[in-house]
Amino acid sequence: MESSIMVPERRSYSENLDTTRRCLKLSKMSTINLKHHPDIESSYAAIRKYELETTSKYILYYREAGFNQKAAKSLAFIIDAMFILNTSPLSIHKTFSEYAAFLFDLWVVRQHHQLKASEVHIIFDHPNRNGVSPKDLERSRRDSEIQSSDYKEICPNTVLPQNWRFFIGVRFQKRLLVNFLSDKFLQLANEKFSSYKLYVVKGKRLLFNTFEGNRTRQIQRLLRAMELKRRCSQIPINDAIQAITTEQMSSGNCLGYRAMTKRLLSKHGLRIPRDTVAHLQKIIAPEGVNDRKHHRFTRRSYINKGPNYLLHIDGYDKIKPYRFAIHGAICGYSRRILWLQVGRTNVNPKVVAGFFLQCLREIKGVPRCVRTDRGTENSEIAKWQMAFRWNHQDDMAGEHSFLMGSSPANQRIERWWLSNRQGGGQFWIAFMKDLQDTGIFSSANHLQVECLRFCFTGLIQKDLNQCRQDWNQHKIRQTRQAESPGGKPDLLYYIPELSGAVDYKTEISVQDIDEAMQYCEFPRPSGCLEEFDQICTNLMQQHAKSYPNDPYEALDLYNWLLATVIV
Repeated sequence: MESSIMVPERRSYSENLDTTRRCLKLSKMSTINLKHHPDIESSYAAIRKYELETTSKYILYYREAGFNQKAAKSLAFIIDAMFILNTSPLSIHKTFSEYAAFLFDLWVVRQHHQLKASEVHIIFDHPNRNGVSPKDLERSRRDSEIQSSDYKEICPNTVLPQNWRFFIGVRFQKRLLVNFLSDKFLQLANEKFSSYKLYVVKGKRLLFNTFEGNRTRQIQRLLRAMELKRRCSQIPINDAIQAITTEQMSSGNCLGYRAMTKRLLSKHGLRIPRDTVAHLQKIIAPEGVNDRKHHRFTRRSYINKGPNYLLHIDGYDKIKPYRFAIHGAICGYSRRILWLQVGRTNVNPKVVAGFFLQCLREIKGVPRCVRTDRGTENSEIAKWQMAFRWNHQDDMAGEHSFLMGSSPANQRIERWWLSNRQGGGQFWIAFMKDLQDTGIFSSANHLQVECLRFCFTGLIQKDLNQCRQDWNQHKIRQTRQAESPGGKPDLLYYIPELSGAVDYKTEISVQDIDEAMQYCEFPRPSGCLEEFDQICTNLMQQHAKSYPNDPYEALDLYNWLLATVIV
């Protein structure tokens, strides 16, 4: 005796049946309690009662000679599994495993043993059918409504819900139940039936249980009887090669063999087996296949040939809500931090240009090229960079020496802000937020803003200097795909010969830099207004107060200044 359990796709069966076909259409099977109908005649009468009320549910009973069981040579029960989900669990059932065993005994074991069925088919709906049908339209209508799910997954020990109607009314929960039952039924079939059987699962798995000897002919016979065969006997290889080659020239070069199979069907109308697509991709685009195999993205290389070849400049606004603005610059080749300053603002073009000119005075030259974000604060830097490079003869001279773009293009400095946050910046973000959350500081109070700047600007700048020093003296390890070498940023910047590079700065007159600095603004070390700075300094001298050495001393000074100035 052979039994077949098929999940999760509905199959169409041949209409050329030699015997009678019974098609019972049901819409409210849940109202039928089968335990009140011990024999097949009474069950059949109860089912016929609801025959005219259905629209889409089917249970097909196939037999060879009429409906009389005594005259049947073989009986096959084909049961709509989506229909049996309406069977509510009994009060004695506590978990989904017990409920699955109850359904299996009721719908499979009973038909198999009591009714002498030779085959019992349990058919689940396919979740992703092609085409449009009334059921699809109804599903799309119901999916437009937001449904909340209390279950993320269903395991054998998961407790059954109290309201079964509400549970299966949620589409996501119903799909979880279908997936669980389809696997559980296979497990129960292996446990309850001892003879050799074939379980065919259409979808993600094809499972065969143990056979004695060579059963190839038997499997082929069953596959032919079930009309399971390849859809394409002749594969248009030439058309597939041309379509895959075309896709490789566009966004299709990112697709794996599964996605490419769908693309060939939806876009080119070619139904090609997955294994064939996989082999063709290995031949046509082996590099892409290898990258996807190792889960590796194809990244563009960052090219920087030496110190001062390209500088990256940007502002940092994580503590700007508390009125502290940070500005910095990094060498793209050596990754050396050229300046890191905190002040009242990082959007004033003259202040930002002052940081840039101080750096030029320190290195006694001008870099080959500078990259910044799109912002008015970088307008003065652009003018001075192009002015100092105007009379040079290289390909990046004059207007080409200043690049402006989006933040992702300014990757060196944008990435380094994370290192700054990990190197101590996170402390100040959390510290200032605590002051604001506890009501000690309000950005809307100008007096509190000036007091906070007076007390904390020096400490923040001292911390930035330490972070900059630690970074410039730490060792960066070499990576295989990076164009820039490994090593310490200070050594890579000042002694590029160690890594086989050259310095790309162009020497300029220090006098020219000093003249340009006359048009810039430089913030006070205290970070606050000059008049307020003088008032706070005088108060500290009168009361023998010293400048703070840590954040908590600065907080005490902040509270004292607020109380003193207000009085």
